Amino acid sequence: MKKKIKIYAILIALVIVGFVAFLLVWHLREDDFLLRAAIFSTGSYSDNYYYVIDSKGTLIVSTGDRDTDDIRDEPFLDRVKRQREYVLTEDEFSTLISLTEKMYKIEYVSRFLITNDSYNVAVSYKDKHITADIGERYSDELFVKGKINEDLIDLFELIDFIVEISPITVDVFGLGYSWFAEYGH
Repeated sequence: MKKKIKIYAILIALVIVGFVAFLLVWHLREDDFLLRAAIFSTGSYSDNYYYVIDSKGTLIVSTGDRDTDDIRDEPFLDRVKRQREYVLTEDEFSTLISLTEKMYKIEYVSRFLITNDSYNVAVSYKDKHITADIGERYSDELFVKGKINEDLIDLFELIDFIVEISPITVDVFGLGYSWFAEYGH
């Protein structure tokens, strides 16, 4: 009888230790993400780019199909087609932190969250979540060319930098990222 009690006590202790370890690992996993960003098609759920930068300076880039418009949802991509990792240099990490902090100060709510047959960019950092249509890059009125949207300069500088250091090339509408970056000029 005493042997059974010892076995049960050991099993209960192992379950408790396992549960606590699971909670600690899960908590560390969530806190390890510094920034999440995405470039995604609004006309379909395919051809999406998802970026996760951890606190150690590793950029994880994934492409694939999504099931949500909110990059805070896990998983953002429900079917990953390609994934690559890149460890940022100290200078790149410093630049990323600087651009991220500038973006964090933006007081902006997009009026064009979903526009069919377009692309959105989204960034999630701390408690800040911004989604903008590519047309908003150059105008506060959707797709008005020639006028830079001052409210979103910091957001698009951050996105441009992430794309520049990414190990996966962004291809928007089959025209590459340069078309996306220069839209409206």
